[in-house]
Amino acid sequence: MQTRTNTRIISSIAALVCLFGVVLPWWPLSLAGVLLAAVWGNGALALGLGLVLDLVYGAPTGLLHPLAAPFFILALVCVAVRAVFMKQLRPGVVDRV
Repeated sequence: MQTRTNTRIISSIAALVCLFGVVLPWWPLSLAGVLLAAVWGNGALALGLGLVLDLVYGAPTGLLHPLAAPFFILALVCVAVRAVFMKQLRPGVVDRV
């Protein structure tokens, strides 16, 4: 029961951090919210936030122009890396993370 409550709290905090990153035009705060959701294990929320933030901020210009959706790509990479690392950990450790 405690884990489900912690996941809901962290998911809410990640969404609020992304919201504050959009309201205060500071994209690193939005990036932190996506990373928090992805690292904590809520991949669906991270990917959803990444898509929404990419729609809000639009395509990047300059050197990052080839990355059409940087928030979504970052969320996808973080979710994949977390999935690979969680398989590498011992079963007892995975329950505590």
